[in-house]
Amino acid sequence: MRRIPGRRRRRTPILVLGLTLIVLFLFFRAGVGVLMDWYWFQELGYTRVFTTILWTQLALGLAVGIFAAGFIFANATLAIRGNQFQLVQRTPQFIELREISISPTILRWAALAASLLIGIFAGLSATGEWEPVMKYLHAQPFGKADPLLGHDIGFYIFKLPAYSAIVGYGFVIVVVSLLVSAAIYALAKQLSFRQFFAGSSARRHVLLLLALFVLLMAISNWLDIYGMMTSSSGLFTGPGYADVHARMPLARASAVVLATLSLLIAVGAFRRIRYLIPASVALYVLILIIRVVYPGIVQKFSVAPSELARETPFILNNIRATREAFNLDKVEERELSAETTLTKSDVERNNTTIKNIRLWDRGPLLDTFSQIQEIRTYYAFLSVDNDRYVIDGRLQQMMLSPRELSTENLPTRNWINSHLAFTHGFGLTLGPVNRVTPEGLPVLLVKDIPPQSAVPDLRIDRPQIYFGELTNNYVIAKTFNGGAPGEFDYPSGKQDVYRNYEGTGGIPINSFFRRLIFSIGFGSTDILLSPLISPESRILYHRNLQQRIIRAAPYLHLDRDPYMVNSQGRLFWLQDAYTTSDGYPYSEMVSGMGNYIRNSVKIVVDAYHGTVQFFV
Repeated sequence: MRRIPGRRRRRTPILVLGLTLIVLFLFFRAGVGVLMDWYWFQELGYTRVFTTILWTQLALGLAVGIFAAGFIFANATLAIRGNQFQLVQRTPQFIELREISISPTILRWAALAASLLIGIFAGLSATGEWEPVMKYLHAQPFGKADPLLGHDIGFYIFKLPAYSAIVGYGFVIVVVSLLVSAAIYALAKQLSFRQFFAGSSARRHVLLLLALFVLLMAISNWLDIYGMMTSSSGLFTGPGYADVHARMPLARASAVVLATLSLLIAVGAFRRIRYLIPASVALYVLILIIRVVYPGIVQKFSVAPSELARETPFILNNIRATREAFNLDKVEERELSAETTLTKSDVERNNTTIKNIRLWDRGPLLDTFSQIQEIRTYYAFLSVDNDRYVIDGRLQQMMLSPRELSTENLPTRNWINSHLAFTHGFGLTLGPVNRVTPEGLPVLLVKDIPPQSAVPDLRIDRPQIYFGELTNNYVIAKTFNGGAPGEFDYPSGKQDVYRNYEGTGGIPINSFFRRLIFSIGFGSTDILLSPLISPESRILYHRNLQQRIIRAAPYLHLDRDPYMVNSQGRLFWLQDAYTTSDGYPYSEMVSGMGNYIRNSVKIVVDAYHGTVQFFV
């Protein structure tokens, strides 16, 4: 058969060019996102958070990507070296067979391209593991050991997740290398699964990779022992009697047998071992069967007949760890006598409390606020919150709700209305918890648009809400140049009042480059082409309150319900945040929270400027 040399030469550059374009596109899209994040963190004053996460992700992605690509390519090159590759092809008339030789150089280029592609995907996936890595690098001891294995609690919370991630990525890289190498050897006719044939080099190579895979299995089985410390046995979180006396010993035995099997396979790659490897495999299979059956037998015949006696020590571990993890071990207990008599002196001593007994329920009050104070259909009250304010020198409990803008309810939804004109909510409604008008409505100390305050202590000088719970879209402030009115501020009878943003929030888009970046990032050509955007315009994004906070401090767990406060004429959001984990041994799991929590942080977000402040 005559070879056409030019055809393969043309294919190789096309393949390389295609992969190059894909990589450049992925990096370009990622670069736009990174630049937008940089602008946002810079505006917020938390560039150190951004750079710390970014450099950790880059280092982790490069390390995993380079290792994965290098390991896979090295194994592929080792499999290609010294082998000849031929394919058998039938002619179109099926009259004769002909052999097509494949150049090892082409195979190496193909292996390099595939290795780089896999390495890129592995690296991109690994960037999401930055938080376990940061926890590992900044691990701190708790000064308390788990009651069963004796490891410090910090090991489970800070280090174990990183170990599990490393083993997981190791599995993927070794399996891919094993499949690629086996496929190359099969193509070179050095390996045949049908005839159970393997050449000497193929046998050594495949067995060494298999030994590495089995070693990772051994490590994974050993880590499963620590994982049992936070798994649920049904009655409680943490290992119970059957776990301690059956599952854990069998997991240890599996790990030891697998580690031994890995060593034997590695030795078997260079010398014949007749019986030890099959015996180890048989022993591991036997242990697997026992791991399925034996814990159930222990549970049924040893635990169930006297479950309370068997499980009591482990239940006590669970109670003790739960109290420690949720900081309940420092609660002071006092006896409360259930007296039924109430005297005049009792009322006088607790006069402030009695005058602040809440009469209004949040649900009906929210409906009432919506009916009498939304003013326009595009405003919405999302929730009612409780707070205390000093009125005329007395502390009084109030119920309030901010009036946010709901862009979904705009009468005409288009890009200008959603992103340039209607940019913010306006004011709030506030009233005491225990007062009712003769008509059965709540007494309002702050109401209407613009806000009317019945007492000076509750005045609102800056009622605009640019950052809140319903602000899920980006907006561009300081637009409508050339004599146009500005942003919609609030309705006033038949006429609307307009006012441009005067705050410090947002990023200036005063250059073509920035407009191009945000146009690509938000997928809108209007940002690039709109004549309504001036050099003074600012783009505000990530305005949702909780989204804004979690980007600035992604390791915090936020309370579901932030609340607004009025302080010195300005509106602020307050958010509770917690440090949480699901790695505290024996502590009881709470759905959506984990099994360890501390109420560590209060966060204040300015509803107008968007500044985020964290208080320990």
